[in-house]
Amino acid sequence: MSKKHRSVAFVDRARIEFVILADYAQVANGKLDMIGAGWTDHHRAVMNGQPAPSIIAIALSVYVPWNDTNRPHDLSVTVENDDGSVLFKFDGKVNAGRPPQLPPGSGQYAPLAFSGITTYPKAGGYRVIARLNGNQDTRTWPFRVHDVPQQGQLAS
Repeated sequence: MSKKHRSVAFVDRARIEFVILADYAQVANGKLDMIGAGWTDHHRAVMNGQPAPSIIAIALSVYVPWNDTNRPHDLSVTVENDDGSVLFKFDGKVNAGRPPQLPPGSGQYAPLAFSGITTYPKAGGYRVIARLNGNQDTRTWPFRVHDVPQQGQLAS
């Protein structure tokens, strides 16, 4: 009796597993570290009608299946307000290699983190939109910016 060779088909596609906001996020040694993650309301200081700059960190994870490793995947991350006006946007590529010890058919997770300082033009609703390979996969994280009036400093 002869054994038949059976080929294995992998039909999974690259996808964004999650996108989340944090006060701080970084990727080190393949691990995603976050502090103050998961917020949906940001309270910014406003003094004399001028909003203070705000720290924002965006963390996300991209799942890359076996057949999609060793090739670039387009990633676009946009922060926009409820009217669709873009506050900022960055585009890049995600390319997960296939280590030699990876069992056949295994996928990998590529954690990513982006941090910066921005000034929101107004209080109200905003959203982070992450897109992979055009519109192959999209994840959204909505959040709101609230103004907190500050009293001016007294002269000494």
